[in-house]
Amino acid sequence: MGQMLVKLAEADPELEISAKVDVASGYDAAWPAGTEAIIDFTFHAAVPANIEKAAAEGAAYVIGTTGLTPEEQARVDACAAKIPVVQAANYSLGVNLLIDLVRQGKALYVGISKYPPELQQSCYDILKEARVPCLLSQYRCSMFDPKAKNHNFQIAADNGSGIICFSPLAQGLLTGKYDNGIPEGSRAAKSTGFLQQSQVTPARVEAVKKLALMAEERGQSIAQMALAWVLADERVTSCIIGTSSVMQLENNLQTLDNLSFSEEEMKQIDSIINQEKLWF
Repeated sequence: MGQMLVKLAEADPELEISAKVDVASGYDAAWPAGTEAIIDFTFHAAVPANIEKAAAEGAAYVIGTTGLTPEEQARVDACAAKIPVVQAANYSLGVNLLIDLVRQGKALYVGISKYPPELQQSCYDILKEARVPCLLSQYRCSMFDPKAKNHNFQIAADNGSGIICFSPLAQGLLTGKYDNGIPEGSRAAKSTGFLQQSQVTPARVEAVKKLALMAEERGQSIAQMALAWVLADERVTSCIIGTSSVMQLENNLQTLDNLSFSEEEMKQIDSIINQEKLWF
């Protein structure tokens, strides 16, 4: 990976590469008996599973579980008899880890990920006080998931932080892949994962078909138009595309050929997607 990054930097000196690191939140992380386990400061969906794993493997205690849903919190609480769970009421602990990385010379800048609005601003305040630049704020955003666009983007912009969006294609829904059912081997066909069969609803499929007609008029695929819609927001710095093939990558990169939307096109898109039943 390091050699590849060096080659990329040599080829384009203006290229910015951002890396994301979860602190001991991987599914395969090992929890040596009697040791502290730090679980995810960015409200990762895997928190309950990781705490259950930590409890089973004998970790001493776990910190950093703020921001869970009631169902997730119930799973965490069920582990209390086996492992002391210290709630990260002082969420600044995670931010201070980022500050330490910069002060130690291990990073030049930092980013935050998925903090709700009330904590998002506090994170920026802590980082500003420490004089640590927060270049990026990562949020999930797509035509089917506008919550961050409505609640987090402007807070980031007001604090000089760019937005980097993940899941801009709604886990593949906004590619047309599910227009005629759930293909074998697709994300929704799997029993685990971020896209479940129950989320491939008739209303979402119908909306995708309407959007695809618009995309065709623009000379784009539905995926390209969905990416362009995310990038059209001036507060967005970039978006993360989770391609699984070179063909998908090439198709997605062609989005750059047409990033602009007319006012009428935006109104037409809004008329299709502004339905809460479509939102994740």
